[in-house]
Amino acid sequence: MYEMACADAGFSCKVRFSAKSQEVLQKQVEEHAIAVHGLEHDDFTPDLLRKLRSITRVTEGQPAGVSWSAPGDEET
Repeated sequence: MYEMACADAGFSCKVRFSAKSQEVLQKQVEEHAIAVHGLEHDDFTPDLLRKLRSITRVTEGQPAGVSWSAPGDEET
């Protein structure tokens, strides 16, 4: 499982997220941030996606090396 709390991203908010994949978690976080905190889709820059990825907790034996893909993160 992948988990994150909205407060971990710096918001004064008690909402927590969990999902079986980082893609689903990212979608939950984006939808919440847009609906509740007034962010826009364009606010989810590569830097913000990296920050969110860095505060995501991996539990229950999921591989720790798996991460969200952000533009510019491709390995060479």
